Amino acid sequence: MINTAKAIASNGNIIVRFAELIAERCVDKRMRADLQYYAEMIPTLTQQLRIISSVKAATPRDPSADVMLMKNAQNLMHAVKKTMQAAEAACMKGLRDLGENDAAQELAFEWKRKVYKERTLEQYSAPVGSKGLRKLSRNASAPTLAAYVK
Repeated sequence: MINTAKAIASNGNIIVRFAELIAERCVDKRMRADLQYYAEMIPTLTQQLRIISSVKAATPRDPSADVMLMKNAQNLMHAVKKTMQAAEAACMKGLRDLGENDAAQELAFEWKRKVYKERTLEQYSAPVGSKGLRKLSRNASAPTLAAYVK
C-alpha cells in the first residue's frame, strides 16, 4: 500500500505538466483559470501523500495512518479527475496553435476526433422512438482524455 501511494504521488507530476501545456494553449480564459486551479491542488496533495506514506512506513500498525493515507489518496484522485475534466473541456472548446510541432495539441486533437466519431456512431446506432426521433443514452461512455495521457 505504501509503494502504491508513492507511485500515485509520482504520477501526479505528469498530470500537472499536461494540464499546464493545455492551459497555455486554451482559448477560453475561464476554462484556463479552472484548469490551473485544479492543477495547482495536485502538487500539494502529492506531497502530503508522500509524507503520510513515509509516516505509515515508520509506524506500520497505526490505524489512523491508514485512514489518513486512504483519505489523502481519495482527495488526490478527486483533484486529478477534476483536472482531467477541465482539460477535456478546454480541448473541446479549442486550443491555440503555437506554431511548433506540439505533442499535447496532437494528443488533444486525436482525442477530440475520437469523441466526435463515437458521438456520430451513437447517433446513427441509437434506437428510434415512436415519433421517429433517436433516443440517445445519457450514460454512454465517451472516450476520456485520461486514456491518452501516459
